Amino acid sequence: MSFANGEILPGLGGWFLPLIGRIPYNKKSVDDSSKAAVKAMGVLEQHLLHNTFLVGERITLADIFTTSIISRGFQFLFDKKWRQENPNVSRWFETIYNQPMYLAVADKLVLVDEAIPNPPPKKEQAPKKEQAPKEAAPKSKAKEVDDMEEEDDKPASKSKHPLEALPKPTLILDDWKRKYSNEETREVALPWFWENYKPEEYSLWRVEYKYNDELSMTFMSSNLIGKQTCHIAIPDIADAAQVVSSPVSKLRANTSSAVCPCTV
Repeated sequence: MSFANGEILPGLGGWFLPLIGRIPYNKKSVDDSSKAAVKAMGVLEQHLLHNTFLVGERITLADIFTTSIISRGFQFLFDKKWRQENPNVSRWFETIYNQPMYLAVADKLVLVDEAIPNPPPKKEQAPKKEQAPKEAAPKSKAKEVDDMEEEDDKPASKSKHPLEALPKPTLILDDWKRKYSNEETREVALPWFWENYKPEEYSLWRVEYKYNDELSMTFMSSNLIGKQTCHIAIPDIADAAQVVSSPVSKLRANTSSAVCPCTV
């Protein structure tokens, strides 16, 4: 699953997304992404030469997850010629895709005969503007220059982030993070938090890991939980102990999180 998510997905996304106009097209970037995707798919092809499924002798979550990752490749890129050159991946993909549990949430499988071409997508032509009526008295050149300078001096208006519309809280998260990081958790940090926390300012969320049978090793548990947290674009968690994370982007000043693997 990590291989599919970390090695196959970036290459496929950088390959087909520019070709369908979802992100800006750059030929070098598309070529590099296609080479990376083909190389990663080659590893999968060799693995499936001697294995019916990715793990063990029956379908697992790894097969379902990886099939969903590479489905866009078969939708846009892996044409008839590619499938003939990669029979093991093609056989495995069609087997997993056509399982009832997969088809229950996916569209019917349609394989392309020819891959989407590589030239940049055509830009839509902007509609022609109607010619404005001529002014009775054209402005003098000096007046036009003054008007242009005034326009340049005006600051560009910036759109506000939705979180900026919230009222300023009394609990400053930077203070909480410093308290949590530098003081004893139970004796100092948590009492301080409950004294300053107000439910009308922040919401608290508690998440439990669903697949507890996978949590056999502490470091493996931390990796699984941390990776899942990254996928849903919540603050990054990267330690086996309790860690106050560093939120991303505009969430930096408005969120805080901690993870604690434990045994029962």
